[in-house]
Amino acid sequence: GFSNDATYYRVQGLNPDGSVNPAYPKLLDIDNLIDYMLCTYYVGDPDGPVSAWARVANNFYAIYNRVRPDGFKFFRHDVEHSLYSVNESRLFDSTTTAVGGSFNQSNPLWLHTHLILHPEYRMRFADHVYKHFFNEGTFAPDVASARFMARAEQIETAIIAESARWGDSKRTKPRTRDDDWLPDIEGMVANYFPRRTNIVLNQFKTQGWYPNIDPPTFSQPGGYLNAGDTVSLQGGAGTLWYTLDGNDPRVPG
Repeated sequence: GFSNDATYYRVQGLNPDGSVNPAYPKLLDIDNLIDYMLCTYYVGDPDGPVSAWARVANNFYAIYNRVRPDGFKFFRHDVEHSLYSVNESRLFDSTTTAVGGSFNQSNPLWLHTHLILHPEYRMRFADHVYKHFFNEGTFAPDVASARFMARAEQIETAIIAESARWGDSKRTKPRTRDDDWLPDIEGMVANYFPRRTNIVLNQFKTQGWYPNIDPPTFSQPGGYLNAGDTVSLQGGAGTLWYTLDGNDPRVPG
């Protein structure tokens, strides 16, 4: 488990105070794991890293740099069951429901389910949710829809050959690009992407993985500023703390 500081920091090659310990190999890239899991949760993938059907570690790859160790990094693989139900939830209630207790079933979902018990990981997870779900982030509705359509446009012509090859394999009336594929694409843009971001965000809030309070906001969330431009920071009740050097003003824990 990772519920205490010693184990949570050691897997990252750190001492409990967050300083580097050369004797501890860095085994886990926390940021990569969080982004990997956010992608899994957003697309509602039931076939990886833990299959909803076979209950085994499934369909993922990981790499580790043994020359310059910077933690295992996970990559999504074989995810054709994704993006089905707009209300799909792949969140697990507890560590007991996640496959991975034995070494040969180790997987990123098991790691995440145990790491989320640690307050520092939970805070970092919430930071990544805010980064990717708001302000034109990766999973903001318009951004996700545009990325999807860019892929669809790449293969629009190839779908004709694909339907000629497989269109009649499951039913008598063959599936075609115009009758089946295009309506599905239009349905995703009209019904899935506009709703999915808030649905997953509320799943995180219900699970206690994302706070119910709104974070402070910048007058300009990102991009370029001209010399002399001013930026303001505002929030709700309470005092706002900030730094100018990129460090987190929040005390660990």
